[in-house]
Amino acid sequence: MGNKGLFGSLVEARRAGIIIAVFSRFIMAILCDARAHYNLNSLGLCSNYNANLHNDNKYMDSLEINKIVAGLLVVILIIIGITNFAEILYHVEQPKVAHYMIEGVDDTNMANATEEVVAAPIEEPILTLLASANIDKGEKIFKKCSSCHVAVKGGANKIGPGLWEVVNKDKGIVDGFSYSAALTGYGGKWTYDELNGFLKNPKKYIEGTKMSFAGLKKSNDRANVILYLRSLSDSPAPLE
Repeated sequence: MGNKGLFGSLVEARRAGIIIAVFSRFIMAILCDARAHYNLNSLGLCSNYNANLHNDNKYMDSLEINKIVAGLLVVILIIIGITNFAEILYHVEQPKVAHYMIEGVDDTNMANATEEVVAAPIEEPILTLLASANIDKGEKIFKKCSSCHVAVKGGANKIGPGLWEVVNKDKGIVDGFSYSAALTGYGGKWTYDELNGFLKNPKKYIEGTKMSFAGLKKSNDRANVILYLRSLSDSPAPLE
């Protein structure tokens, strides 16, 4: 063993001895101050210690309380230190993206596609819904429209045009009614599909229309109303 190694060993041994001595004195102080509880004086272990450190019982009691409090504080500090050390040692950073990244896949496109699926659920074709629609239910729902539209042959226009034989009729041709430029410019016929789209949301389907009705959101309600409108004719349009 070299001189440097021997010197290092002696220093470490000296440090260990100092730590053991301090620790032993601390333990003896606690045991001797608590002699009333453990009756250690009968063993003659604390007589010299008590003669040098304590003058009366009040000082002893005060010192004992202080040591107990100090001991509790040391325990608390050790617990806090261990907790903080464990958090530092085992700290795990939360990922910014809470899923696995797949190479070659664009998350933005996937999110947009998901939103589109949720926002635009697939509905059954109107002809399929008409096959199970009910005219009586459609007539009942149509009462919401009766304040603006007449449903009899030759009836006078109201806020909106008359709807006799509206199915498969050209848009914007009812005599005596002033249509919006948006509707007359839209063109085409009132087919089942056109009526279905318009009744769902008139202002969205034909932007600029004068019709203020909010629309029928339920596809079954629209099918019932369209089947009722089909009946407003001497020769109802075929279901095709």
